[in-house]
Amino acid sequence: MRRSRRVWIWVLFFLFPSGALAMGFPAGEAPGSIPKPARNFVFTLVDLQGVETPLREFTIEGSLYLSGQHGKGTVTIPFERIRVVRFQAEGQELQAQVELTDGTTARVAVDGRKRCYGRMSYGYFQIELRDLQKMVNQGEAPR
Repeated sequence: MRRSRRVWIWVLFFLFPSGALAMGFPAGEAPGSIPKPARNFVFTLVDLQGVETPLREFTIEGSLYLSGQHGKGTVTIPFERIRVVRFQAEGQELQAQVELTDGTTARVAVDGRKRCYGRMSYGYFQIELRDLQKMVNQGEAPR
């Protein structure tokens, strides 16, 4: 009886930490921090409620581009080429209509779970792409 109890204790000892680690941490960054971009892009975001939020040091998951599916391929559009992005949910997909700086447009299916990060005048901000109506590029600002 004592031997089986010891075996169970060891089993629980090894299973508990691996189970706790498998759960992972909650999605997103800790409050009070954002990914630090190499360049300072300024975007104004409009969420699904129509609330406008101007952000500096804007990134999408730490990157300075919008990426997604274009047909069977993947496209990456750098922020400096983007003027406005309008989002539209179509079934399970999130479509982005991207107005480029040269006046052309591109249609891209994006992962709506990707998070946008930026710095507001009074704190840090994060939001998922699927919660946005529109992103407007205000350009790059000096640091």
